[in-house]
Amino acid sequence: MWERVKSHIEQGRKMWNSKSFLSHLEKASQRFEAWNETRNPGNIATMRKMMSDMEKQRKEQAKAA
Repeated sequence: MWERVKSHIEQGRKMWNSKSFLSHLEKASQRFEAWNETRNPGNIATMRKMMSDMEKQRKEQAKAA
């Protein structure tokens, strides 16, 4: 969830004039990532790469269609 919204956080904070817009989600995600990294080193980085590759694939397929 966090990966999908984090690129829009600053825009949302400006739009709503709220420095804490979705900060609870941001902090929970940071805690989860730190916790997960201690138990599954490299898992988050692998997941991000996979999501990036999937997005590139989706864009290429959209261009071809």
